[in-house]
Amino acid sequence: MGIDRTKLTKEELEYLDEMEKKIATVSDDEPLDVMKELPDAVKKMLDAQAEQIKKATDRAESAERAAAAEKEARERAQFAKQADLDIPHLPGKSEDKGNVLYAISKAVDSSVFDTLLTMLKAGDAAIRDAGEEVGEHNPASGSAYDRLATIAKELVKSGRATTEAQGFDLALRENPDLVAQYRQENSRRTYIQ
Repeated sequence: MGIDRTKLTKEELEYLDEMEKKIATVSDDEPLDVMKELPDAVKKMLDAQAEQIKKATDRAESAERAAAAEKEARERAQFAKQADLDIPHLPGKSEDKGNVLYAISKAVDSSVFDTLLTMLKAGDAAIRDAGEEVGEHNPASGSAYDRLATIAKELVKSGRATTEAQGFDLALRENPDLVAQYRQENSRRTYIQ
């Protein structure tokens, strides 16, 4: 697309020739310095705007970094809370376990992380249960001990005993069949070391 020189005035032709000479002297390797040609007032205005843009960009980048750090801190705290709830019996402080969970969550796919968390929960449950007595007293189990304890409480409520200890002693004397059953249950009880 060329310029039709026949329709230009003498001044326009001179200006065009001058511009073409300037363009011809500029190599492709060095950019045309447009700022040199601008009036000083315009240069100052553009410099001021450039400074404002730089400051705004710096503030925005700083705010982004602060927001990212705050988000990471919240996520790490959430993972520490999750560790405290889900895997309290595994060794280590909740914060440390939370940091490990956070790092792993960022490094692996979510399904892999969920599988790992399930495994950790199972390990935590195993550690929790490792020292418990097998056949431990459970009020819902209906063991002889539990029935004796229930009888003792009823004896206190009825006024035949003043304390649960007295009620338990009376329940033992009045229920020899439950005492025998308790001894039998207790002799089968084993402990996990």
